[in-house]
Amino acid sequence: MAGLLENPFPVLIAGILAMGFLIAGYVIAPRKEWLFGMVPVLATVTFFGVWDVCVVTPREEVEMTIDRAAAALRANDADAILSLLEPELAYRTRNRVLWALDNIEVEGVKISSLQMVVNELTIPPTAEVNFMGSIRFRDKKLHSGMDRYACRMTVYLERHEDGWKITNHEEHSLFGREY
Repeated sequence: MAGLLENPFPVLIAGILAMGFLIAGYVIAPRKEWLFGMVPVLATVTFFGVWDVCVVTPREEVEMTIDRAAAALRANDADAILSLLEPELAYRTRNRVLWALDNIEVEGVKISSLQMVVNELTIPPTAEVNFMGSIRFRDKKLHSGMDRYACRMTVYLERHEDGWKITNHEEHSLFGREY
């Protein structure tokens, strides 16, 4: 059921196919039973469409947190990023963010291959998100000659009253260095 709550497209596709079948039946043999069959199909597709808009699943909340972090990084907004961190646990991540934004100016952020596991059985609920991340930047101090950085990231989160908070991260550099 969780899959239907997060992705309404299977219901939409099944609804389109069912409606096509019912319309074809009505065109071949115009009887009111075909029209009556369309009502539950339309109701089901409408229900799942409204449900998708109104209900935000934990996976979607986690993804929105990652998207907010990427947008804050793209805007070079350290305060916005720090507001997404769990204050007592994310000291390593906080230090990395402050170091990075002190030394570079981010010009672009890209996230791909997003995979996540949400565990709502822990107290508080936790999530682990893995993705490929890359940034394009301008070096402010280091003069390293680099202008891009790509890595495989693992981000750990916990759900609190004010939303999902990042508790830690791991960077797996494509060049063999770990951060």
